[in-house]
Amino acid sequence: MSETDDYTIGYRKPPRHSQFKKGQSGNPGGRRRSLAANAHSALATVLARRVTVAGEEGETRMSQLEAFMQDLVRKARGGDTRCMKLVLDRLSELEASTPAQRELESLSQKAARDEEREQGVAGLDPEMPDPPPAEN
Repeated sequence: MSETDDYTIGYRKPPRHSQFKKGQSGNPGGRRRSLAANAHSALATVLARRVTVAGEEGETRMSQLEAFMQDLVRKARGGDTRCMKLVLDRLSELEASTPAQRELESLSQKAARDEEREQGVAGLDPEMPDPPPAEN
């Protein structure tokens, strides 16, 4: 008898011509990239991308969201009243949120320490690591 005569097609026994070939992937094209499920995820993906931004201290890498916020604050400091309103509204929302308020306080303290290090005030050693943020 030949090989095809012994083989019966049935439950969990597909026809030989439709089985995977040895050494060949069952999905040669691979998994398709997922499309953004909605506008929120698409915006989050775009804002999370890292870019190089030229600043006063030279070029720095940051997310597009950080660059966007820096530009917004720069314009607010320059006198743009709409930007001022946006920044102040966002700040009041952050202050209403307890976890965000803690993060804002720790970032403010870190910025103050960095400024002191740059100016050499209070005899801080520039090589000294930052202390951990205070837990409330």
